[in-house]
Amino acid sequence: MTLAVASVVVLGFVGVLDIPGFDQGGIPDVDGVPGNATSAGTVSLADVESAYVATLNDELDAAGGPQLDRSDHLDKVATFYNQRLVKTLLANGSLPADQQVSEFLGEECQRGTPITFSDEQLSIDDGTAQELGERLATAVAERGFEPTQSANAVGVDIHTVDGRLYLGQFVCAA
Repeated sequence: MTLAVASVVVLGFVGVLDIPGFDQGGIPDVDGVPGNATSAGTVSLADVESAYVATLNDELDAAGGPQLDRSDHLDKVATFYNQRLVKTLLANGSLPADQQVSEFLGEECQRGTPITFSDEQLSIDDGTAQELGERLATAVAERGFEPTQSANAVGVDIHTVDGRLYLGQFVCAA
C-alpha cells in the first residue's frame, strides 16, 4: 500500500498523473475563490487575456517599450496570485508571502513586477473579448505601466466577480 501511494506521488511530481491540488510546477490551486476564472457570460477570459497582451504590446511599441511574450509558467504564478488577491478582498483569504511568490517565479524571472488592477469602469458588459482586452490594456497603460527595457516575459490572469474584472500580471526580465 505504501509503495502504491509513493508511486502516485512520484508520478504526480513528474507530471505523468494529474493529482488535484498538486501542480507539477509547485504552484498550488486556490480553493474557494469567488467569481469565475474562465468566462464572463459568453466571453472567454482566456480570449480577453490574449487580446489584453496583444494590445498591451501595441501600446508598449508605440511608446518605445519592450515586447512581452506570454509565459505559461508566469501565467500560473499570475493566476495563483490573482486568485489569492480576489479571495483576500472578497472572502477572507490572505496574500501569499513575497518569498513564496519569488520561489514560484523561480529562475525564469530575474526580476518580477506584480501588478494588480481592477476598475469600476472596466466591468463586464456586452463587449467582445477583443474589446474588453483592448479597454483593459489601454487603462493599464494610461495608469503609467512602464516595464523596464529588459522585460520580455509576461504572465497574465483575468478573473471576474460580480461583473468586475480583476487583472493579475507578472512582467519579468528572463
